[in-house]
Amino acid sequence: MARLNLIAAALTTAAILVGSASIAGHTASAQSRSKRPTVTEPETGIKLPVTINVLKTMVGHRITGTAVREKSIFAVDVYACGHYVDADEARAALWKWKGKTAKELSADDDFREKLVTPGFGRSLRLQLARDVDVEDFNEAFEDSLQPRVAQLLKDRVKGSLKDIAKLKALFKLDELAEGTKLDFTWVGTTLTVRMNAKQLGAIESDALCRAMWDIYFGDDPIQSGFPRKLVELFPKILKTAEKPKPAKKAKK
Repeated sequence: MARLNLIAAALTTAAILVGSASIAGHTASAQSRSKRPTVTEPETGIKLPVTINVLKTMVGHRITGTAVREKSIFAVDVYACGHYVDADEARAALWKWKGKTAKELSADDDFREKLVTPGFGRSLRLQLARDVDVEDFNEAFEDSLQPRVAQLLKDRVKGSLKDIAKLKALFKLDELAEGTKLDFTWVGTTLTVRMNAKQLGAIESDALCRAMWDIYFGDDPIQSGFPRKLVELFPKILKTAEKPKPAKKAKK
């Protein structure tokens, strides 16, 4: 009997130790996640991660700057915005601008043209600073996207005005709550949309991708300060950029 009691006590102790180790592991993991480097958007105080992993098959995208979207004459903060790029691909595509300041980059038409055309992976994160009605959200995006997509189609960029309806259809909620994180990722000619790390869908449309980025970096952005603020950290990324080596010719 005494032997059975000893065995039971040993098993109980082992279970407690295993449980404690599991809890400690989860705690350490949570602490590790909470200590991820962030950049604070100053007007909203929202902290945006320095890197985001937006697709399972790709490396993380690195932040190039933050801004805030304000709406109405009362300057209500709608969302904090972070712009991200595949750092290696961006360095290869934008090496000519190595050494330029953020002010010089935002004023350079050729540089901004690169930001609204294919060439490297990039993402936009919008984190809501207040509750937003989905109908209002979709209407605002449609008003911004429709003329841009229409012009791109005239320029023979592949896509369709129906792609805007496809984008709107991804948001099936009545309201987007404060704190909601929306990621829009442009790779190749595909726009992938995620909400709070869950993929909502992907739309194959070169025109839609270009129009989406033109909203923030084009000649007529939805807010005048967006191009400057969203490239604030770009010089740091380009600091290690090098001119790509020419491809070796195949031996005959």
